[in-house]
Amino acid sequence: SGAFADVYKARCKIDNCVYAVKRNRRQFRSKRDREMALTEVRTMQRLQESAKCANGENADFCPFLLQFIRAWQEDGFFFCQTELCCRDNCRNMVMSLRGNWSFAKKNYPSLSRNLTEHCDKNQNGRVVPESSIWKICHDLISGLVYIHLHGIVHYDIKPSNIFFC
Repeated sequence: SGAFADVYKARCKIDNCVYAVKRNRRQFRSKRDREMALTEVRTMQRLQESAKCANGENADFCPFLLQFIRAWQEDGFFFCQTELCCRDNCRNMVMSLRGNWSFAKKNYPSLSRNLTEHCDKNQNGRVVPESSIWKICHDLISGLVYIHLHGIVHYDIKPSNIFFC
């Protein structure tokens, strides 16, 4: 959940898959509010319709972007359904690495697989492996290249908006 919306984990009755459903915290107050939400939907649809990854290959979707499923309005609220990402985002990962290593190891098993035994045992030597940092950077930049190729600028890049799927 963020400042403007709450996110729920929901199972679809049609395909039995689990998705993330974002619901705006406040109802539309004007046509302008509704139009802003529709602009976000059109942008996500446009990015999915022409899914050509940064490496030039065609795909059903760009693996570096959150997959958009559908959006709708109900009782004056805006809802957006997307793929469900794993537990957390980049901000949560960094916070758990700083404060609670055993929690971070449980939530991010790939980190503990990439850490040496020395780092695992030394509470002061907790470090995100360089290979993991480069992978996160690669995926983030690939997603940005993809949206920039479509003439779109992401105005809200921050650790809490970088999801691990």
